[in-house]
Parts: sequence; structure tokens; C-alpha cells
Amino acid sequence: VFKTNASYARWSEGRAVWARTVSNCRNMVRMAATFVDIPKHGTREIDRLSTSAWLFARSLMNKLSGSEDEVEYENEIRVALEPKLAERMLQTSDRAVAALAEVSLALDQIPIDEKRRVEIDKSVVILGDCLSTCEKIYSSPVPLVYTRHTARFLALWMILLPTALYGPFASEDTAGIVFFKGFAV
Repeated sequence: VFKTNASYARWSEGRAVWARTVSNCRNMVRMAATFVDIPKHGTREIDRLSTSAWLFARSLMNKLSGSEDEVEYENEIRVALEPKLAERMLQTSDRAVAALAEVSLALDQIPIDEKRRVEIDKSVVILGDCLSTCEKIYSSPVPLVYTRHTARFLALWMILLPTALYGPFASEDTAGIVFFKGFAV
């Protein structure tokens, strides 16, 4: 029960953190697009921020899934990013942190006043918190003590189970068993 509850709690926390990550990426791009005077400045900076937000979420997903989606990740990065940035992202040891730095750099290039930039930066800070929480969940196994306790309990239960079942199976009216009375146990 403990392992099931612990596993479900980890899954639930991970799901909540992923939802917060997606939500803050959307909010960041939405606020930037709202605050920028697009006819005057264009959408180049907004596109860069949007790509950086996607890059962060995708890099975080790659970090948590390990090597099982490495080929897909590399292909998507090479298609979505300019070659110089793609190679830099693929060569770095911690891609999610590098992607978060790219989000900050993209945000810095957006032509908005400082008050609005600080408001958008709050979402970047939350993304950093989400990254830390995901790393904590990923790197914290269920303690070995509980696993051993469960294994010992199950072994003891299985050893003692036949003694508990001997009485009901040894009676004469047990489904017409004519064999040795304890044979069914």
C-alpha cells in the first residue's frame, strides 16, 4: 500500500508540475504578444520567445524520459531551431537549464517596458521551480527500507498462510476431497 500510495503521489505531483509548466509557457508567450506593439516591432522576438518556451518544455520532457526519445528529440530540435542554437543545445550537458537560459535571453530581447518584463519574468521563475521539482521527483527513489519491509512482510505471510488454511481444507465436507486432509493446502 505504501509503495502504491507513494507511486501515485509522485505521479500526481509530476502531472501537476507538468500542467504548471505548460500553463506558464503559454502565459509567458501570451503576455509578451499582448504587450508588444506588433505593427511597430513585428513578431520576430515573440516567435523567438515562443520557440524558446517550446524548447524548454521539450528539453524537460527529454531529460525526464532519458535516452528513450533521444533520436526524436534531436530531429525535432534540428528542425525547429537554427543550426547554431540546435548544435549548442544538443552539446550541452543539462539541456533543460540551457533551454531555460534561452527563454530568459529571448525575453530580454522583447521590446517592452521593465514593469511588463518583470511580470513576464515571474513565469520564467516558476518554470525554474517546475524544473527543480521534476528533478527532485525523478531522482528520489522510493526508500529501500520500505521495499525490504514489504518483501519481508509478504514472505512471512506466504509462509504462514498454509497454517491458517489447514483447518478449513482439512474438514470432511471440503468439496468431496477424499485425499489426505491437508493435501489441498
